[in-house]
Amino acid sequence: WTFGAGHGVRSLVVLALGTGLGAGILLDGRLIRGAEGFGGELGHSPVKFDGRPCWCGGRGCLAVYASGRGIAEAARARVAGRAGEALLAAAGGDPG
Repeated sequence: WTFGAGHGVRSLVVLALGTGLGAGILLDGRLIRGAEGFGGELGHSPVKFDGRPCWCGGRGCLAVYASGRGIAEAARARVAGRAGEALLAAAGGDPG
C-alpha cells in the first residue's frame, strides 16, 4: 500500500497467481496474517467437493484449477497423446 494502485488505501486484497494462488490482505491498515500465518493462502480453499487431487493431499482445492501449475497440468492432460493435433488447432487448422 506504499506504492502502485493501492497507494494510500487502508483496505485492499492483492492476488498472486503463480505456481500457487495466494493473496495479501490489508484491512483498516493491518495486514491479515491469520492464526497460523496463512491468512492469504487461498489456493487450498476447497471449491469442488471430491474434485481433482491437490498437491497438499486434499481434493478440489482452488489451486488445482486456478494456479499456474494447475492450469498447466490441465492443459497437458488435455493434449496428452495428441500434441500435433493440439498444435494444429492452435495454428488455426492450417499446417502450412
